[in-house]
Amino acid sequence: MKNLKKYLLAIQKGLTTPSLPEDILKLQLHPIIRILRVLGGLSTLFLITDRVQQYSLPVYFYVIAMSITFIFFIFHMYITYHRIKHIRKLLKSDKLDIRNSPLSRLATFCSKIVLCAKGACETAAPIGSVLGFMGGIDAIRQSKGHEPIFLPLLGNIFMKDSPDLIADKQHREQYSQLYKLSQQHKDLNLLQKI
Repeated sequence: MKNLKKYLLAIQKGLTTPSLPEDILKLQLHPIIRILRVLGGLSTLFLITDRVQQYSLPVYFYVIAMSITFIFFIFHMYITYHRIKHIRKLLKSDKLDIRNSPLSRLATFCSKIVLCAKGACETAAPIGSVLGFMGGIDAIRQSKGHEPIFLPLLGNIFMKDSPDLIADKQHREQYSQLYKLSQQHKDLNLLQKI
């Protein structure tokens, strides 16, 4: 029972120890930074989920969302740098040590693992920003009639096409071409009538 309390104390210590220095925590509470964080998160979600195109908004919404996402990404890179630096400092210090037990080394190691896991989860935000930025570039390219670059590449890396999916893609492309030809045929018939 006493050992379980040591491990619970270690987990609590790992979770409650801030993964950022005090000055960076104060910076994150600044109203302008809070607004940037909200707008950055929303614009990243808009770009990743392609909501801007779904609502048929003009292209400059992509540009604004991409700009905010880029600033959000730079901010998170700055925060990530300081987070890694601070966690390394904490791991080398004795702030996470659990004492007064023969199993304290294992409990101390547990608290350090919890802190590292917490820091890794908090650092995942720039990945979403990068994906949102790439999605925004692809959406702008699609709106100008070009093929997307990044998201199909990522899709091919993470999920290989099965033969059924390849056949389905070819069927959709042929159907799309057939639809375009039928639209052109209607336009030609209309011109002939005129």
